[in-house]
Amino acid sequence: MEADLREPHRLLAHPEVVRHIDFDRPCALLQSGTMHHLADDENPGEIMRAYRDALPSGSYVAVCHFWDPAEESPEDSAFAKEMQQRLTGSTMGTGRFRTRAEIAAFLDGLETVDPGLVMLHEWWPEGPRIAPLTQMDKVFLSGVARKP
Repeated sequence: MEADLREPHRLLAHPEVVRHIDFDRPCALLQSGTMHHLADDENPGEIMRAYRDALPSGSYVAVCHFWDPAEESPEDSAFAKEMQQRLTGSTMGTGRFRTRAEIAAFLDGLETVDPGLVMLHEWWPEGPRIAPLTQMDKVFLSGVARKP
């Protein structure tokens, strides 16, 4: 099916979605690599709220988003700003690196699952490190939360 992420009510009511997802039972929403392609003037917080509100209690939401770690790492923040500039000038055309607080707001009202909103590799800290972290690895945050 084709749908526009920016139209959550229309997308969630689409016959294919309704046919495959029972919104009376807990389910999972994965917003991985999606919300950072929405500009601030497209109201990504409102869009994410509509998706969260549609989920029944016991559902989970996972996010993976471009991150500007300004408050934690000026060097990585400079890289994030450079990447954002590159993306907006490329054929991809979008890519908003948000702060930790801006990304955390996508999970408002939900119970964050440990280890919380962290860099991707921190979701499996004891796992085998196959390769050293790249600069790009340091400008993504990921989190999972449960709707009470």
